[in-house]
Amino acid sequence: MKDLRAKITATIKGAEVSNTLFKEVSLHQHEEVLAKINTKFLTTRKYSDSIWWWTVYKDTNSYSIHFQKGNAFDVLSELLPSNKEHWFVASEENGKYWLYESNVESIQWLIGNMHTFEYYILDKKYEWILCENHHDILIGVGQKSRINLALMNLRTVTMQKSKKHIN
Repeated sequence: MKDLRAKITATIKGAEVSNTLFKEVSLHQHEEVLAKINTKFLTTRKYSDSIWWWTVYKDTNSYSIHFQKGNAFDVLSELLPSNKEHWFVASEENGKYWLYESNVESIQWLIGNMHTFEYYILDKKYEWILCENHHDILIGVGQKSRINLALMNLRTVTMQKSKKHIN
């Protein structure tokens, strides 16, 4: 999606979402945070060397779930703590990354009110990264595997619900 930053800004302003709930990170801090993400999670020399970060994760011990209806954002509140701010990275198709700080509820609201785009959510200690890619796959990678465990539990519950509908 081109002009993703402008579309995010318009969506937030259109709904009069508070800048304290969803705020764009300053340009100086933006570069610093993306460089840390690259060092911690990616195999590239610079974060902008790959359009799709999920293809160049250092840690191959990821866990993923495919959401056929493209609604992975609906489960974010089940995976992430609601009382914390996270880094939210919106990925534009031309390799630009837009960085924000927000809580999980505001992130879900934004994604639900826009056309699809790839995004990444990270905790501010850089212990895990979560991505929903353009294939509607939610991918979790993390040193402490908190996200992976949550995804495994969610997948188990989802599979059990599906089996009940089939039987």
